[in-house]
Amino acid sequence: FSFQRPSAITEAFKLVDPKLDIAGALRKPYRGRKVNLYESIEELVEGRNNLVHTGELDLKLFDKKLNTAMNDLTEAANRAYNCIAKHYGFIPNHTYK
Repeated sequence: FSFQRPSAITEAFKLVDPKLDIAGALRKPYRGRKVNLYESIEELVEGRNNLVHTGELDLKLFDKKLNTAMNDLTEAANRAYNCIAKHYGFIPNHTYK
């Protein structure tokens, strides 16, 4: 299974448990932005694919935008983990930092 795109991740988890809604957790508002985490990470992966497959580089992905992308990825992972923990009734352990 591919775990690059949120769409692929959510579909893979749906195979395990159709009631597990990770996409919903990623689509919730984040810091008052118009674009949710699900969409922003899909765009980030698209940019990565453009670099790998065509050599096209997003020259705007530096400093502040790169920091934002890293924070988005961390928040998305935490939301997915928290969603799984809530769904299966366990307390998430965030001491992995």
